[in-house]
Amino acid sequence: MRGERTIVIIGGGASGVLLAAQLLKAENPALRVVIVEKTGVFGRGLAYSTTLEEHLLNVGAHNMSAFPDEPDHFRRWLGTRGIAVAPDSLHFASRRLYGDYLGEIAAGLAARGRRRGPPRRRDGYSGGRRRARGRA
Repeated sequence: MRGERTIVIIGGGASGVLLAAQLLKAENPALRVVIVEKTGVFGRGLAYSTTLEEHLLNVGAHNMSAFPDEPDHFRRWLGTRGIAVAPDSLHFASRRLYGDYLGEIAAGLAARGRRRGPPRRRDGYSGGRRRARGRA
């Protein structure tokens, strides 16, 4: 497509997924967003990859929405999981649960796909020339 722009985001953790979500929210058909994530797991990164429920967010659920224009998005998402959180509550969700939330956002972006979906690279290749036996 003429005039198409591609933005490549290195890292598919929380920041990468949140940036992609904001860029794609405008629904610009000339914009393509590619997330390069060597693990193939989107949204978790180091901060939200824990499996322990005791590891809590350090910010209340009411301030953790992925979308600034929808401040109760995360709180509503928790409600769909049977976790009722009042709008003025200081509920601190688990980091694992927030990783699930971000992962679902990433999956939604891929499903919408902008007709393509974000390619998933697992080999760590980031472009340019590959190194063979330590040589550039």
